Amino acid sequence: IASSIVEYCKEQNASDEEILATTLIGLSIFTVSLGLGLYIIGQLRLAQYVQKLPTCVVGGYLAFIGFFCGQSALSLLSHIGVSGVLQWYKFLHKESLVLIAPGLFGGCGIYIAVRKLRHMAVLPFSIAMIILSFYGVLYYTNTSLEEAKDFGWMSKADAPPAWNHTWDYIQFDKVVWPALPRQIFTVLSMMFVVALSSSLDIAAIDLEVPKPLAYNYELKMVGLSNLISGMLGGYTGSYIFSQSVFSLRAGIRSRLAGFVSALFEAVTVIMPFSVLSFVPNFVFASLLI
Repeated sequence: IASSIVEYCKEQNASDEEILATTLIGLSIFTVSLGLGLYIIGQLRLAQYVQKLPTCVVGGYLAFIGFFCGQSALSLLSHIGVSGVLQWYKFLHKESLVLIAPGLFGGCGIYIAVRKLRHMAVLPFSIAMIILSFYGVLYYTNTSLEEAKDFGWMSKADAPPAWNHTWDYIQFDKVVWPALPRQIFTVLSMMFVVALSSSLDIAAIDLEVPKPLAYNYELKMVGLSNLISGMLGGYTGSYIFSQSVFSLRAGIRSRLAGFVSALFEAVTVIMPFSVLSFVPNFVFASLLI
């Protein structure tokens, strides 16, 4: 949607400010539309039909998510974009393999640790140890952060703007409105895909709990979340079922986990520096793997 809006605005010789405003506001409007659509689908009790899908379909969906995350992790590590398995040969260069190795090692290590030691502290402890080990290697090899970024171990993130300026570029007077109706078909397709994928996310969590989940209620909550996000200038989202499954397997049953996650994310947003500038890429890739 964003690419299509940008292309149309460029064809109309719109300025950069107009392109940015149209894209930001357009995505927010479509997020509100998605939220309304999902809420209506849940209200009509249509999500429950996903329960009629065989387990192999849900498993196939989860397998694809795993494949997609793994491929994205390799791209993140090597700084090489690929669109499928047939392009994986690009990862076989010496420089790419050097960047990929720590991520694969960390991912396998985290997987084994979480499987063998079923405790809620295992994952955060593993992440902390990986980060400390990285900085320990930098210290003993007398390598600076800039050198690590130049080599590709870390992202060169720009300094983020102050959080209270987040909405400065949402300027309705600069929107190229004719660019938005052209996206209606894509938005309707997105509603269908997100409704199905969100229902499958719920099904994935449902496999981990002893009693059936209320599919329609859960889908309405996804819709309501997107509605609020869009009204505040945000974009689409759904469940992170992997986090839910991990919490369930770790024995976490309190809502406090969600509030803690929200608190730390809020703190990250208002920080005057980018956290990504201090975390090596293979940490994120290890979690994806």
